[in-house]
Amino acid sequence: MSIDIKLQNACDHRINWIRSELETDRKTIFLSYPIASTASFKLRINNVVLPKSSYGFSNSEESTVVEPTRYVSLKKKSKLNDPIIEAQYTTFLDYCPKCVGLRYIDDLTYDKSGDLNTVRNEYLLVQNVEKRVITELGSNVFHENMGTNLHSLVNQKILDFDLIRNQITDQIITSLNRLKESQRTLLASRREVSDGELLDKIGEVIVERAEDPTILRVTVTFTARSGRTLEYTQFLELSRQRVAFV
Repeated sequence: MSIDIKLQNACDHRINWIRSELETDRKTIFLSYPIASTASFKLRINNVVLPKSSYGFSNSEESTVVEPTRYVSLKKKSKLNDPIIEAQYTTFLDYCPKCVGLRYIDDLTYDKSGDLNTVRNEYLLVQNVEKRVITELGSNVFHENMGTNLHSLVNQKILDFDLIRNQITDQIITSLNRLKESQRTLLASRREVSDGELLDKIGEVIVERAEDPTILRVTVTFTARSGRTLEYTQFLELSRQRVAFV
């Protein structure tokens, strides 16, 4: 049975000790991202964590609309010269700089024992399908046949939807067939693998417009050798300077 490091993980929207600036009144601290919960908020100055009783929270006096809290107000003016101010807290999904509102991040995470989180069986197959879809063909020097040429669709306007759909479908099916070939090579080497991690059949590749007309929703269905039917969805934006997988 094969295992791999788990790449996609739920984002906690946690801001870890981000540098903040003290305003000219020597009391107000502006935060780059709004605070979702004041209960978990921590503030430190020159590496010393302040007690919660020494500050409060407020909004900008210049704002004419109700908005999430971005300001911390010290109870007493700071007498420190150019203090190093840092804050740790949780922000909102739409403001999160880590996942940029997508809820998930592609990053390494660890379990309670300090070991890397891993995936196996059908979860490993889904992750391998994702790698084959979003990796730019030829960008991996160790596996040059891994990926798609979806990045070649840079700046294409969606004038002929059928043409774009066919290009995306062909790219993905070709890439997944390469995955099947590599798995056959793996089996021939007599390496122990599970039926859940093996791609058996490629089902449908459905390309449709999302609510935003500049974004396409791509849904791929496929079956593992274990008999379980799986689905992978990727949003594809074609209107930026490069193809964006969102």
